[in-house]
Formats: sequence, structure tokens, C-alpha cells
Amino acid sequence: MIENSLDYLKSYLSQTNLEALGQILKQKYDKIKDNRYKVFIDALNNLSLLKTAVKDYKNSVVKIGSKDELSPKAAENLYKLLKLFVPWRKGPFSLFGIDIDAEWRSDLKWERFLPFIDDMRDKTICDIGANSGYYMFRAAHYSPKLVLGVDPTIRFWLTFKFLQSYANEKSLYYEPFGFEELNYFNEFFDIIFCMGIVYHHKDPLDALKKSFDALKPGGQILVESLGYDSADSIAFFPGKKYAGVSGVWFVPSETCLENWLIRAGFSDVQCRYNLLMEEKEQRETKWAPGKSFIDFIDKKDSSKTTEGFLRPRRLYFTARKKKN
Repeated sequence: MIENSLDYLKSYLSQTNLEALGQILKQKYDKIKDNRYKVFIDALNNLSLLKTAVKDYKNSVVKIGSKDELSPKAAENLYKLLKLFVPWRKGPFSLFGIDIDAEWRSDLKWERFLPFIDDMRDKTICDIGANSGYYMFRAAHYSPKLVLGVDPTIRFWLTFKFLQSYANEKSLYYEPFGFEELNYFNEFFDIIFCMGIVYHHKDPLDALKKSFDALKPGGQILVESLGYDSADSIAFFPGKKYAGVSGVWFVPSETCLENWLIRAGFSDVQCRYNLLMEEKEQRETKWAPGKSFIDFIDKKDSSKTTEGFLRPRRLYFTARKKKN
């Protein structure tokens, strides 16, 4: 189950780039030998070979399989396997009638962006920071040529492989890559999703520049980010945590993110939404137990976080790489 191949990229990339990516993947696979991942590997290796034709990616819940395809015992076993992948961050999913209410309502982001996304039919798409692959499955509804999910977090990659083992979507692939590996995909993608990622990077401008280089001329990027409430072109640097989230570096204002995109080379830069972040978008569920967004909002002043910072906003941008 954990074996992987870059053969699907042979018709797209040079042999030199394929060999370089192969070496990077080998290093990634070595991490899988770590005992931290043994439970996930065992789950993948013990999956049934059941494939299903019952799939629905059009609506909010990504549905794979139906309840009547499994015996009660098989459903019980599947439930236990799915619980191994807790916490589920991106969702929601339904697998053979088992509903997975993930912490993040990724469907809300998708529905906001959907009216502005280019036609996805026969397109090559990249989902940066793919997590469980929720946006990949949503994109699959529109018959793309190829959707490549990239995320360096091994357990997220294994979660996608678990779902894909049942969905068996021919256009969907996933590699444990990060922004750095986009260097091997020069002018490769028609559309790039970059949702909830850019503020997790020490050099957000470099991350956006790598995305720009990976787009074909005329291609489109969709960027969603934490945002800071300011009319000035500034990025807030919160320190160790922001609204309870670690690994947050620079949180841009709307004008700042617009300028980052322009400085990275993009044109037709448009802010589609600038919204105050709400509890309904990120909350605790039984599939993602523990503290979530609302636990880090000041109970006496909802405009502030428990760290004393301004409550975060969410920024939604689309931009384009000019045609040659």
C-alpha cells in the first residue's frame, strides 16, 4: 500500500527531474519506518480490496461508497480503522456510510472559491498542503486531467492513501512534497490551490514565487490565508502562537497579501473575500477532539484572541500568471 511510483509523470517531466524527485521520495519513505507511523501502515496493509462505484464529490460531503456495500462486521472494522487517523482536519467525508465530521469545514472554503475557479476539465491542478485530499476529491468532480496533492506531513499522505484505496480515482495523485519541490514542475500546472498555507512559511513571498513559476502562462492560483485586520500593507508576526496555532509566521493584511502576489509576479490579483473567522469553520468534533478555534478567543472580548491579539480574518484571493 505504501509503494509509490512517479510513472504517471513520465510524459510530463524530464528524466533529470524525475530522478531528482525519486531521490527525494526515497528519503521521505525512509521516515515511514519510524514506529510513529506503524499503526497507519498496518491499517493500509490490512485494508480490504473493496472498490466502489458509489462516489459523490459534487456536494459538501465527499462520499465514497454506500452503507449497504458493507456487512455490519466490515463496517465496524472500517470504523476502527478510520478512528486511527484521528484527528481529521479537512473534511467532511463519508466512507461507506460512516460520516467523518472533520475539524475544518473545508466545504465552506470550496464553495466560496468555486464561482471563481477556472474550468477544471482536462486541467492539471496542484493542491499545496493537501492534508487529507478533500479539495482534490472536490476537483475530481470536474474531470481534470491530473490533480497532484502535495504535503510533507507523512500522516496526511497516509490518510489520503487510505481514502484513495477505496475511491481509486485515476486522476488523483499525492506526494509528500513541499513548496521546494515545485521547482521541478516549471510551468506545469493550470491551477494551483494554496489554501491555509502561506502564513505557515518563514518566507511567504518565496513560497508564492515558487507557485508562480510552477504555473503555466495564463494559469490561475487561489490563495486563502489567515488575515490581519489593518488598512495598511503590513504582516503581523505573532510570536509562538496565534489563536492557539503554532507555526504561524507572517499574517498579512488584505493589502499586504495583494502586494505579495504582485511582487511574486502575478497579475489580475483580486481579493474575493475578507471575512472575520468564525467558530463554524473550525471546531471540535468527535473526529477531531481537543481544543479548537473558539477556545482561543477571549471570552470577555471576542475581538481578541487569548494571547491578546486581534481576532484573525480569512482572506480569499485569486490571481493569474500572464500569458506569454
